[in-house]
Amino acid sequence: MKQIKIKFIDMFPGFCPENNLFITLLRHKYKVVFSEQPDYIIASIFGTEYLKYDCIRICWASESLTPDFNLYDYAIGYDILEFGDRYFRMPLFHFYGGNLIDTAKNKIKFTEEDLQKKKKFANFVYSNIHADIYRENLLDALNKYRTVISAGRYRNNLDDGQPIKDKMALLKECKFTIACENSFYPGYTTEKILEAFSAQTIPIYWGNPKIELDFNEKAFINCHNFSSIEEVVAEVQRIDMDDELYLSIMRERTFQKGVLETRIELFKQFLYHIFDQDVLEAKRRNESVRGGLYEKQKNREKLLQDIGNKCFDKVYPIIQKIRRN
Repeated sequence: MKQIKIKFIDMFPGFCPENNLFITLLRHKYKVVFSEQPDYIIASIFGTEYLKYDCIRICWASESLTPDFNLYDYAIGYDILEFGDRYFRMPLFHFYGGNLIDTAKNKIKFTEEDLQKKKKFANFVYSNIHADIYRENLLDALNKYRTVISAGRYRNNLDDGQPIKDKMALLKECKFTIACENSFYPGYTTEKILEAFSAQTIPIYWGNPKIELDFNEKAFINCHNFSSIEEVVAEVQRIDMDDELYLSIMRERTFQKGVLETRIELFKQFLYHIFDQDVLEAKRRNESVRGGLYEKQKNREKLLQDIGNKCFDKVYPIIQKIRRN
């Protein structure tokens, strides 16, 4: 069994190096050793530590950012693109694995008795204020029809004003869930729609205009198929007032046929191709003098961007307040 020395870099809070899809797949074929002097790094986008490592760099773009192939040898992300053997599209929901995916698939067993237990109309559970205004406009438009329970830190309307502790419990009580991404980005499919399906509720989805690549459009309300938010609300109202229609949508399959099994198998082949090669043969990024200058310039730009982001965090809430008024 081939030994591979790896390290995870620039990951999001709560990421567990010992327990994730990468490690699960790699341990099927290799002896994985975590090392401070790795031959390979798997780097997310929450930092610039990866620039310190002159080894095989694999970018995991776990947010809606296009990987820079001048800085990485390989990348995994949301973008719908082809780049030889250097890129694979793997939406984030695949990394949630087991229980969430299984319960989302099992929604086809939804019954009339389950519908009677849905005592609440819809929910909006978000804490991130750095999002496209569409999400907030959708919330406001739906509230004109029926009250939406807003239970996150953002736009909270609970009596105590505190974010709900058990998000999934709330979703299960609701007929609909506002399942919008933070931004409009082709290919960008996160856990939001998957959580809604798992809670046996109909997602009202916006964000990835190519969402049908991952999920069955008959199983949710795809805002991208409507010319206005008013049309979306009218569709929600139509489904809300027709129990038979609601049940038929709930009983639709969740995923596009074969998307789970096929994509996992192809992802495994993508990873094995990287690690089966000799380390020197696996390198893909530009290592010329020009490539080195480009990397130094990007490092400086990232430092400036970090400073700018800190300023933006303070200014953005003020901008949002002005836009609402």
